[in-house]
This record gives sequence, C-alpha cells and structure tokens, in this order.
Amino acid sequence: MKPGLAIAHALPAGPLTPAGREIPFPERSTVHRLKGLRQELFKKGRLTEALEVAERLMELAPGRESAWRLGVVQRELGQYQESLKTFRDALRYADGPAYVIPEIHLHAAFSWYRLREFKRMGECLGRVNQLRPKTRSDHNMHMSFGGYYMSRKAYAEARAEFEKAERAATTSFQRGRAVVNRGVAAYYLRDLPEAGRLLGKAIEIHKRARHLTELANARFLRAAFYLDEAQFGRAHAMFVRAARLFQKTGPKEKEANSWASAGYASVMLEDWVAAKPLLDRAALLARECQSRQLSVVALSLRAQVHARLDGFREASADLSQAKKALKGNRHYVSSAHVYRAQARIAELFGDWNEMRAYARKAERYAMREDDRPRVAEFRALRARAEHELGRRRAAFHARKTAAWVADLAGRGSKLMEAVRHDATRLARTELSLLITGESGTGKTGLAQEIHASSPRAKQPCVIVPCETLVFAASDLNGHAEGAWSGARSRAEGLVRKAAGGTLILDRVDEMDVDAQRVLLPVVDGRVRAVGSEVEERLDLRVLAVCRNPERLIPDLRRRLEGARLDVPPLRERAEDIPVLVRSMLDGRARITEDALALLAQQPWDGNLAELKGFVDRMVATSGGTLGIQAARAGLPQRPTRQVRQARELAGMAAALST
Repeated sequence: MKPGLAIAHALPAGPLTPAGREIPFPERSTVHRLKGLRQELFKKGRLTEALEVAERLMELAPGRESAWRLGVVQRELGQYQESLKTFRDALRYADGPAYVIPEIHLHAAFSWYRLREFKRMGECLGRVNQLRPKTRSDHNMHMSFGGYYMSRKAYAEARAEFEKAERAATTSFQRGRAVVNRGVAAYYLRDLPEAGRLLGKAIEIHKRARHLTELANARFLRAAFYLDEAQFGRAHAMFVRAARLFQKTGPKEKEANSWASAGYASVMLEDWVAAKPLLDRAALLARECQSRQLSVVALSLRAQVHARLDGFREASADLSQAKKALKGNRHYVSSAHVYRAQARIAELFGDWNEMRAYARKAERYAMREDDRPRVAEFRALRARAEHELGRRRAAFHARKTAAWVADLAGRGSKLMEAVRHDATRLARTELSLLITGESGTGKTGLAQEIHASSPRAKQPCVIVPCETLVFAASDLNGHAEGAWSGARSRAEGLVRKAAGGTLILDRVDEMDVDAQRVLLPVVDGRVRAVGSEVEERLDLRVLAVCRNPERLIPDLRRRLEGARLDVPPLRERAEDIPVLVRSMLDGRARITEDALALLAQQPWDGNLAELKGFVDRMVATSGGTLGIQAARAGLPQRPTRQVRQARELAGMAAALST
C-alpha cells in the first residue's frame, strides 16, 4: 500500500526478537497447549514470539497444518520467500484436513502478491478455483482475489471482493483486515471520506480485540491518508501512536517506518526541532534492521532538518550517507527523497539551477510511483526555480500543471461520492430503485454493484435489455404450452430466473406503454405466464435503469421510485476521470499525470463509452508510456482563444448588421 512518498517500502530481513524477551512456554509443552499459545500470540500481534512457538510445534508435531501455520507467521513478519518454502513443504505432507490445501494456496498467493510476482499469484488462485474451497476458506479466497485485483489496478472489483471477505469473516481479526483493505481500495478510487471512515472502523475493531500489530498497521495507513489530505498535524500524531505500538509488538522495521513518516509530517509542518529526534530514532532503527531504503529516507529528511537548523556540515554528511546507501539499489521512493532534500537545500542557498534540476528528477521518480501529491509538490518547486531564473513562461506552465495534478490528488467527485454513499445505504434495503442518467454514465454497472453489496448477492442477478424485447409479456413472464399456435413447449421467462435475487430492467423507458403495463405486477412480485390462469408470487428485488423517467407511465414510475439515484454525467465529475482511465488501461500501458490532467479537462459528451473508445485508441496507436503528446494527438482540435474571440466578434457584427 503506497499512499505517498512518506512511506518507504522495505521487507524485513528476518524475525526481530527484542533482547531479553523470553517465550512463556507452558510448563508441560504439549502440542495442544502450544497450539493455543501460538494462536494467542498471533492474535495479540506478538509475531516474533509466535514464530518461535510455531517452530517448536514443527519439531514436536510435523505435519501439513503445523507447516501451514508456520508459513503464515513467517509471511506476517515479512519473510515472504521463507513462507513460500514452508507452504511448499506443507503441501508435501499427506496428513491433515482437506480444507487446509486451498488455504495454503491462498496464503501462498498473498506472499507472491507481496513480492509483486502477480503471474505466480494468479497461478495459485487458479489452483484454489479448481479445488473449490469450503465455506471456511471463503474469507481468504475473497481477500486473495481482492489483492489480485489491486495488483491489476482494478480497484472497484477489489473493493467488492474485500466487502465479500468482510461478510465471510468468522473472527474480528479477519473482519478488521477486510475492512482495512476496503479502505485502501476506496483510497485508490479517490473516495477519501469513505477510506477514512473504513480505517477508523478497522481501528475500533482491532482496538476492542487487542490485535496490537493490526491496530498499529491500521493507524499507520490512516496517518498516510491524512498526509495526502495535507492534514500534517493529525498525520504526525497518528504515526507516533503507530510507532509506539510497533515498539511494543517487536517489528522494528515497521517502527522505523512510522518514526520516519512522523518526521516527514513534522518537516511538512516546518517544525524542525520536533522532527530531528524522530528522524534520529528512525535512522538508528533502520541501521539496526539493515534496511537501505528506510535509511535513505530517514537520512534525506534529516539532511533537510539539519540545513534548516544551520547544521550544513551535518546535512552534507547525511546526504553523503544517503547516496552511498542508495548506490546500486534502484528504488524510486528513496531516490525521490534524496532529490527532494537536494532541491530544498539548493533553495536555501539560492542555487536555482540546481534546485530546478533536482526538482525535475524528483518529479520523474514520483510520476513512476503514480504519487500525485508529491508530483504536485516537486512541480511547484520547479515553478519557483523557473520564476527566480526569469523564465516566466516555464514558471507559468509548471504552476498551472502543478495545480492540475494537485486537483487530481484531491477528493473524488462530490457528486459521485454522494451517489455511491446512497447506493451503499440502499443496497441493504429491499426497496425498488430507479437509476437515471445520461447514456453511458455507468447506470447498469451501478445497479450490479448494488446487487453485489446487498443481502441477495449470492442469488441470481438478471439483466433485462428492455429495448430488445419483442413480446414483453412472454419474454418476461414466460408462456404456457399451447398459449398460441406454435407454442409447443412451456417457457420460463426472464423474471422467474431472478427468483430470490435481483431483476435489473435496463432502459425501461424504451418500452412502449403496453409493455410498461406488463411490468406493473412484476414489480409487485406477481407473475402469470401467457396462456396460464395461475398467478405466482416471487421473491425478487427490481432495479430499473433509464435515461428519461418522464417517459414512464405514472403507475410504473410510482412503483419503481421506492428510491431514486441520479448518476451525473462525466463532464460534471472530472475528478473521477483519472481513476476511470487507469481502470480502462487495465495494466496495458502507463500514463503520465499530465496526460490524465488533460483528459480530465475534456467534456466527454459520450460519457464512459466515449472515454473507453479514446483510451483503447490511444493504447493501440501509441507505444510505451502514454504522455501528454499521445493524449493531445487523439483529441479533437479545439480553437484557440484568439480564434474563439474572432468568432464571437464576427457573430456580434452579423447580429448588428441585421
């Protein structure tokens, strides 16, 4: 998870057991007692101790389940390669319950996900799908598929999977993790209020259950969201609380990351005195953990602090150490921190050429990580340098594009945010629902999301393309044998297929008046086949999608409008365009923030259909990274301001002459 450059991503090198701590083994170390102790330590977040107990269990009772549990603890400690080896060993055992096998593949998939080996992850999930896991595996299966969708940047699908994982959770530990991941997916969908709400909910779950490590992780992520919302004071306080929890539970690398991030928040607040001890602690822990990436981050930030406190010799020493640690280790986040420090120090000395050069380099690394807040920050730095160098045009362009990117980094569309909030609330009800909006705004997709989030999610969801129905009564209700000449067999009809689930009436306003009258009893849950005298009662929920509700007959409209959602057109929610474009790219190509900013300014009168067609053309006709030139090439030529003014003057002259 990477909300910003303040968070360094490094994997722990091995288990970190605090000095002087002893494992409280029972007096009689029976297998049963050790299993209970292992689970208790794991739930409390005391992972290094749980690892020792799991290793003792492997000695006393080697088998499939013992190896599986050991692999899970190793994975939680960040020992991903070791966990994969343990999972492979677990599959070689012949004993153990059958449900463990799909569980092992699911946990192995998560380890591959952490190692960013998405092909291997997909292979593991394919095996799980073939094994058809039992109910107790549902939570892990949905969590793994959610992680897979996250790797493909399909954040809406990931959020749906994590929501299913939350419903399938059997313990507070599982539920809390699912809620955390829902929050992360909501963050990437730029639904920041929902992301914050979910992280707050997860914090409360883990706090009540005293899952200390998970509580610390949730607080760390919540603080990271505060950073991207520019709430640096709240971010600082939350990072410090997370660091103190990690200090209790033992993962020193996570503790170091939290102290470094707290120091970053203090730097953004320009509280240099408060930042120094935090970064000193982070640098010390990073050195103990032998984490290059964290060392680079802490040293780079401390160099800025020393420079601000007039300790230029110490700042120079920190930068030298950071560059030495970075040498031969290609890491975009760490590199961006080094260049940021160099740009900020050059600003203090008034060396505008150096400041511009380092800001440009930092910006490139931030763009590789799709980190919009930092792209905007570095571009604003470059604009300052360009202005001081007297390059007014370049400074104006840098300021303007920095503002574009900063807008993209802000909240998602408030209009769509309100729609999704109402949709989530209405999904839990049994009300019939009318979804309106222009063609191509994603109304049918929203209806499917409502079904997937409702209590009927495991039941059928039938979409009826109303504009294509020929004989609506028969197509919807079915017909009896001999209902008319040629009706040689009984037909079930589309409505019965949705029994117990959801019936989505797509483009219901395209039906003529007589066909709309056929729907009246259907919405009430009554169905009678053509040619039959028997009327059946069905349990189903009706969601209707239309462009113009005025074309519905009053009786039908009153029945469908149990509640109503109006989906705004794309031109009114430009903030959502970057997320939609990335989802449509589906990993086929990278796109720069400038290109996204340009696309977000277009009207897109054809809504999602027009945008998707444009994205597909751009991928087909451009090679490599999609930049602003590739975006401009496919857009229609818009008249310049001078041309528009000339046309307006010509129009005024023509009006006066008449």
